[in-house]
Amino acid sequence: MAWRTVPPEQPPNTQSALDGVAVVSARDAWAVGNVNIGGGTLIEHWDGTGWTIAPSPLVSGSINSTDLGDVAAVSGDDVWAVGSNHGGQGTLVEHWNGSSWSLVAAPDPTQIQPSLAAVAAVGRNDVWAVGSFGNPGGIIPYSTLAEHWDGQRWKVVSSPNQNFSSLLTGVAAVSANDVWAVGFTQNIDTIVVGILIEHWDGAHCTVVPGPSPRIQPTLEAVSAIATDDVWAVGGRSDDSGACVPLIEHWNGSRWSQIPAPDGVGCLSDVHAVSSQDVWAVGSGPLGFQGGTILHCDGSSWSVAPDPSVGSLAGVGAVPAH
Repeated sequence: MAWRTVPPEQPPNTQSALDGVAVVSARDAWAVGNVNIGGGTLIEHWDGTGWTIAPSPLVSGSINSTDLGDVAAVSGDDVWAVGSNHGGQGTLVEHWNGSSWSLVAAPDPTQIQPSLAAVAAVGRNDVWAVGSFGNPGGIIPYSTLAEHWDGQRWKVVSSPNQNFSSLLTGVAAVSANDVWAVGFTQNIDTIVVGILIEHWDGAHCTVVPGPSPRIQPTLEAVSAIATDDVWAVGGRSDDSGACVPLIEHWNGSRWSQIPAPDGVGCLSDVHAVSSQDVWAVGSGPLGFQGGTILHCDGSSWSVAPDPSVGSLAGVGAVPAH
């Protein structure tokens, strides 16, 4: 089956972007993002035939300067979206209960650019969100931010940092005791110097070593199939300055870098349907418009034809049964 473009509903007189997608079923999917480049949240719903804009709650005092970066679905009446509130300088968490979206309070470690970049759900009482927050200083060093929903409230979970700055950009859960988060680290000049992989074992979050190729490597997203089968994707710069894919895999004992196809750009998201069916999306190669779609059949990655006219930020699939 070939990919085809399905236009979402476009808010009038705006520049909008969708950054995350979650699929409940073939007739129930959500996509989130922003309008006017962070001017306000955007939530759209797929009912099996088309996309429609869903009302998104306003954040008091934000001058509607908010955006949503990711979304995760537990069920049709339990969906979470996370992002940032630039106007109020705080994290942003929204929840769908089957009939409407509402704001849910989440802690802010500081008032310096806290944001949540990704969310993953184990169950109704077990949801994770990750991101970063700034610390006081002339040049802002960032620290990792991990938060957990226990069915009653969100609370910060201690997560380690490396180098001058550390940021988490993706999260995925195998179970309550097996959660992965990925991101990258920066030096004092805010230059990316390495990838960052962290693991939650039910009690503690620790850094797990992984291959970190030279020239600004980042991991942007992670998807977990099983305890011994986890994929992470992102990008790195090659010698010419072009952004090329970075793909890494966890086999239960170590992370390894997996060869990626030539001629495509950095990757922004990954979704594993099964060990023989993994998809990753991102941007086109330097100097070319369009996006990138890659597929792994369990043995190697290949390029899938891409009908889009722009980069792709998120990917999801109907859950396997």
